[in-house]
Amino acid sequence: MSSEAEELLNPQADLITTMKSNLKERGIYSLTTISFKTIRKGNKNETGGDLLTGQEWLSQAPMQGQNGI
Repeated sequence: MSSEAEELLNPQADLITTMKSNLKERGIYSLTTISFKTIRKGNKNETGGDLLTGQEWLSQAPMQGQNGI
């Protein structure tokens, strides 16, 4: 299992909109929306331990090849 995270020094108003824009610039937005299953997308508030407020976009992507690479 692998994951990616993006962190910004200066917070953006809407990180999901920024991610969509970046995917469109790279020409892979349609691929992302067609072949990836969105598990959860939206605001995230973490209350256990340190308080954290942000946005998340969790997607499930199909495996490529026999070993997932």
